[in-house]
Amino acid sequence: MERLFENLDVQAEPFAVCCLSPGWRLRLPAPEWVTLHFVLKGECRLIADGPEPMTMGTHALAVVPAGMPHAIECGEFVEHEATPSDGDSSPCSLAQFSAQDDETQFRAACGRVQVTFGGSLGIFDRMREAVVLDFSRDDRMRALFADLIAEEQNSSPGSRAMIKALMNQCLVTVFRKLDEQTHGQLPWLSAVQDPKLASAMDKVLAEPGLPHSLESLADLSGMSRSSFAERLAASIGRTPMDFVREVRIRRAGKLLLSTDLSVDGVADRVGFASRSHFSKAFREYFSQTPSEFRGV
Repeated sequence: MERLFENLDVQAEPFAVCCLSPGWRLRLPAPEWVTLHFVLKGECRLIADGPEPMTMGTHALAVVPAGMPHAIECGEFVEHEATPSDGDSSPCSLAQFSAQDDETQFRAACGRVQVTFGGSLGIFDRMREAVVLDFSRDDRMRALFADLIAEEQNSSPGSRAMIKALMNQCLVTVFRKLDEQTHGQLPWLSAVQDPKLASAMDKVLAEPGLPHSLESLADLSGMSRSSFAERLAASIGRTPMDFVREVRIRRAGKLLLSTDLSVDGVADRVGFASRSHFSKAFREYFSQTPSEFRGV
């Protein structure tokens, strides 16, 4: 897990405090990023893309995959329903969102995160089910969320750096729990912990512009080409060259937004032999040309 923790790249939207009274359901849309719900007080049910609702008690954390609409509801019977459109905007961009008509019995910190490994691979990309993790015996997680909310509500010099550091600590704790509790829901966890796969993956992440091939990556892993390809596909659901291509495209996206390199320069930096090949691959992945993605 050390390799994973040392190479996390975390982006987080501000957390909101969502409040519900008994009999209320809060419906949430399908965001592009993973949604986190950390219960500060009370109990609720998480309704996601699964056969049964999941009960969440105080200090439970729900991790909801990107693109999955879901709802949280409080009380034995639901009589009222609210959606983000009932407020000013998304509850994850508000200081507080309430669905209540009397004393609040449920409060949760709700926010969205995007987490990549080595700046390229989405850690939660292949997560298909919502997961509820129990942190009721972990005082550190409660303290982390208290500090996150305090920093976001009382912004001061250094708050952005502090929030990022706190979010990193939170995710380290989450990944440790996921590693204990889940079985194959986050394939990247097993892949980056596999020494043979990790040696090849690290090389691609560090130097995506090199002329990587199935043979060169298999040599780095110390396996035959067929064994390496089968093992990587079993872990992350991609062929070796699909993996290389994804890393190159995602790295190109970061370079387009963070540097003044020309499109040709970006293509060359990430290992594409021609601009036309790069532009075609980029458009297939992002549904935009490199220039459109950059906004010029």
